[in-house]
Amino acid sequence: MDVGGVEQHALLAWLAGQLARPAWRVASDGRVRALNPAAEAVDPKSVSRLAAELVSGSAPDDLRPEYEALELGQSFGGGFVVVGRTEPSFFDRAVAEARELWKISERQAEVLRELCEGYESSEVAERLGISTHTARDHRGALLDKSGCESTAEMLGKLLKMGG
Repeated sequence: MDVGGVEQHALLAWLAGQLARPAWRVASDGRVRALNPAAEAVDPKSVSRLAAELVSGSAPDDLRPEYEALELGQSFGGGFVVVGRTEPSFFDRAVAEARELWKISERQAEVLRELCEGYESSEVAERLGISTHTARDHRGALLDKSGCESTAEMLGKLLKMGG
């Protein structure tokens, strides 16, 4: 099927609308367009960083744990469709619960998710495109809000929450 321009976006948007998961169209030049309402609720910076990695070919094979990507053929003008994963992981559920209970920001939730994956503050900083100092500040705020004295204690609390 040969589709172009508005029709291709409309088709992709319709398909994405059938999903409860957020979905975006990443054009070959790196431009990002939300394909459904769920995508509009997500911080566009994280998707823009991922889009740049996909277009440049520098995205890791496993992307970020919360996304998956499908490369589009030339009949769709190339580029990618990026979709949020179907089932939230154990730690995704725990971080969502912690976000409510501990009243943490979206960025703090992102830092917490990276800490759950076992990354140190310097690695978190690199993965999220922030300074190491900022990553450490977020980690300190998370410790304060969770009432924990160490990252290990905080992650232990999350293990109890996510189950």
